[in-house]
Amino acid sequence: MQFTYPELLWALIALLIPILVHLFQLRRFKKTPFTNVKLLQRVVAKSRKSSVLKKWLLLCTRMLLLAALVLAFAQPFIPRKNALSKKETVIYLDDSFSMQLKKDGVSLLDQAIQELIQAIPSEEPFTLFTNAQVYERVRLKEVQNDWLALPYTAKQLNLDEIRLKAQSFFGQSEEMIKNLIVLSDFQERIAAKDSDSLAGMREHRVRLRPDNLTNVSLDSIFVSDTSPDNLEVTALLSADRQTKDIPVSLFNGQELMAKTAAVFNEEGKA
Repeated sequence: MQFTYPELLWALIALLIPILVHLFQLRRFKKTPFTNVKLLQRVVAKSRKSSVLKKWLLLCTRMLLLAALVLAFAQPFIPRKNALSKKETVIYLDDSFSMQLKKDGVSLLDQAIQELIQAIPSEEPFTLFTNAQVYERVRLKEVQNDWLALPYTAKQLNLDEIRLKAQSFFGQSEEMIKNLIVLSDFQERIAAKDSDSLAGMREHRVRLRPDNLTNVSLDSIFVSDTSPDNLEVTALLSADRQTKDIPVSLFNGQELMAKTAAVFNEEGKA
């Protein structure tokens, strides 16, 4: 048997209180003189034994009630057979472009990183991988600053690829409990090849939802016209029906080369 709040078991020290009360009551007595106690001696002896028995029963009852109250607050439970087995955790964090969407003014990726920083024990080793990065057998303080500067990537793994990659990070022990945590917005590509989890691995999915689902994709880009003085670049964009227009910028490395606005038609093309 285990307890949800084992620290409350210290309250069992309070069982000393009814014992002390009982001991003090035993020391209290009162003498009553009689001229002739020969006739009353047997009756008094019998009453005294009955009184002592009642006091012991009262003491046991008080202690049992107090102990039951403490145990109830400590919340005992019977764990499963594998509850004491060692656990190994591998985390997949989606860092694709769709994770730029915002929830309460914060991008989904930043929100997931903050939740991980708060939830992961500081001294417990774990493995985390993204679509482009791998942090194997690390502790939180070693990678926390790297996570805060984690860039977005055009790569994205589907669920089968995530499971196979996670399986390579787990140990070979069959007694080890293997937990795979997947944090993503679960767009169509990541869920395209959904299937059962690999044997021996527990999968926990955490879906991140933005406030507004606005999705724009770059279908193709090409040089449409050239001249001695100008180079014309055409980009074909697709978006959901709710998106009307969006600013588009062209960079050469860090240098801004051109900027315009893409206006979408009824079919979501621009």
